[in-house]
Amino acid sequence: MQSGKNKVRLGDPNASQGVMLGDNFIRDFHCLLTTLQSLCQSLSVEPKLLLSSGNAAAANTQISTMLNNLETYTSKIVKTI
Repeated sequence: MQSGKNKVRLGDPNASQGVMLGDNFIRDFHCLLTTLQSLCQSLSVEPKLLLSSGNAAAANTQISTMLNNLETYTSKIVKTI
């Protein structure tokens, strides 16, 4: 199937990108982000890592934003099996 603008090429053997199973990816991505968030929270208060605490806190902020936005990352209209 191709769109009128030739940007969607579902099933085309010449298409260059694969389709992700969004729900599976989001589930695994959520696990990864929560693990990274826990690590960053620990690193940001570790007294022996003063130089890294700012970076860990910044990463933790970004991770929190991404976790809050997880529901918006997949289409609510286009689905695949």
